[in-house]
Amino acid sequence: MKKLAYSLLLGVCLLSLVGCSNSDKKNETRKSENTAKSILKDSKTDLKKQLAATPKADLNQKIDPKIVPNFVGMTMDQANTLKDSMKDASFVISMSDSVYRADLPEGTILAQSVEPGTEGGGKWVTYIASTQNQNIATDVDKAKF
Repeated sequence: MKKLAYSLLLGVCLLSLVGCSNSDKKNETRKSENTAKSILKDSKTDLKKQLAATPKADLNQKIDPKIVPNFVGMTMDQANTLKDSMKDASFVISMSDSVYRADLPEGTILAQSVEPGTEGGGKWVTYIASTQNQNIATDVDKAKF
């Protein structure tokens, strides 16, 4: 059931990009991939530490639809509610990977590919979330955006 919810969420995110031209989509995807790759390349150890840490959500942060907020520590439902409340948000969010964490609620966001506070401008913000299902979890060392 949760896999279906994740698939539906991804589908909605993909549909929201239909208005972009193909070249814009390719460029934005590359930018997003470059951002995620640079985060992983520059701080692989930090990502592993971040995935192992207990995240704390900031549900009272100032919201600007042009700026990527901090989704770390929120559940996917909270992140989607926050994103939906941001009229004219200039970025898209989606789940990329999941890591087994029995100590956290299912779908708690552990890391995001675009740093909070970054200008959104068409970026695709992917995140790594917790799961309590070891069969679908990715090993912490192999988690990626």
